[in-house]
Amino acid sequence: MDKIAAISQQLLQFSPDALIVVDSRGIILFANATSRALFGYSREQLVGQTLDLLVPERFRIRHGAHVGGYLRDPTAREMGARIIDLDILLYDAAVVKKKTIKIPHPEMPKRKFVLIPLSEIAPQVIHPELGVTISELLINVKDDKKIHLFHS
Repeated sequence: MDKIAAISQQLLQFSPDALIVVDSRGIILFANATSRALFGYSREQLVGQTLDLLVPERFRIRHGAHVGGYLRDPTAREMGARIIDLDILLYDAAVVKKKTIKIPHPEMPKRKFVLIPLSEIAPQVIHPELGVTISELLINVKDDKKIHLFHS
């Protein structure tokens, strides 16, 4: 069993992901080598400190609630940033209907938050299935969600 423990320790220590282990009070018990590159603290500086050291002050209350939820129900959950989700809206006049990809995006005509920026860069592009321009789709969209535009 000691050999398995040593191998496990090595895997944790040299994982390409930053790994930090805390106890139920939020005290850091373990930090691997990669955590230094991410947080700027050595393992020696982290072990024994509270996890709050790594959480910006403005997020600490919300983060504490997340930790409390985890301690009540310690199941695997996504941590950190999620994997990026890319949608292909259009590709020339192509129509693709596969299980893994649909072009044009089937929800595009229903989403104002998609049509507004698309109409700014390609107002005259014609939807290959509906036969109307992006501008026309925007005019007729039945989406009443409020959209906030940010211009620099």
